[in-house]
Amino acid sequence: MKRILIAAIIAASLNGCYHESTIPLGNDMMEIDVSAAPVYGRAGAMDMALKRAATATINAGYENL
Repeated sequence: MKRILIAAIIAASLNGCYHESTIPLGNDMMEIDVSAAPVYGRAGAMDMALKRAATATINAGYENL
């Protein structure tokens, strides 16, 4: 039980440690901006940016190939 509580506290504290935004630049172009806390590292921020780009692509009606 103690491990679950500690994991939940860590997850809640890390949840607000990043910011992302998507700005449409044209019909087929978007700017994805992601900033993450150092705890995520460069790879973690890149992973978030790639996931956001895939979501934005699908929401815009394009296929994710």
